[in-house]
Amino acid sequence: HFITHIMGGAKGVKMPRGDLEQIQNFQVPVPPNLNEQQKIADCLSSLDHLIRAEASRLEALKDHKKGLMQQLFPREGETTPRLRFPEFRDAGPWEVKRLGKLVRTVTPPAKLQTSEYLPSGQFPIIDQSPSDICGWTNDETAVVQGDFPFVVFGDHTCTVKLAVGPFAQGADGIKILAPTPEIDARFLFLALQADPIEQKGYKRHFSTLKEKLIPFPQKDTGEQQKIADCLSSLDDLIRAQGEKIKALKQHKKGLMQQIFPNDEL
Repeated sequence: HFITHIMGGAKGVKMPRGDLEQIQNFQVPVPPNLNEQQKIADCLSSLDHLIRAEASRLEALKDHKKGLMQQLFPREGETTPRLRFPEFRDAGPWEVKRLGKLVRTVTPPAKLQTSEYLPSGQFPIIDQSPSDICGWTNDETAVVQGDFPFVVFGDHTCTVKLAVGPFAQGADGIKILAPTPEIDARFLFLALQADPIEQKGYKRHFSTLKEKLIPFPQKDTGEQQKIADCLSSLDDLIRAQGEKIKALKQHKKGLMQQIFPNDEL
């Protein structure tokens, strides 16, 4: 309410400035009982502490995944990871191929413009922005079909995503990659996360990506699947933790709206 009140009387266009007198005259509802004030402050502060603690746990999970990925995939120029599951420790070095030999590109039936994105719908829209899903559509003729999952690469931004089901391509600038039978899509997605290519300005990077060397174990040994399952389970924990934090913030927001009087009171 305070920000809305001040901005309503702000002056200036590029850098709006609040009026000092308006700020000083802003009416703040305060319970006369100090014990009630303390009770409200304690309640909301405890929620803040909880949110911070859960946010720290989220960062710890992300750091754990990052460290694990560095161990489960070989370092640049190497063909054997530093950490392997017990059943694969004697399996020998991994094979190495250029990414262009491990995928084929999929052409979408259409490319939706940003103006066509919906806030909800039947099919997700994937583009090269950081968000996994950037919008929704009900246009079935624009939907990419095939043998999922696919790896989606942002040609300008170098973002890497995993498409697990039908989706529509948003605007231009992504490459949809279908893996060959010798490599698991989830494994390839994680390998590109573990060792991403460097973004060099807002130019196309797929020609660089195609030449990238990808070390991988033989698919029929089950090692690709094991690595993908392990890291995917961590992704599930990270998503769940993010949702928990989001729910706590919504709870705090709703609580504040009920604890403090609104403008009509």
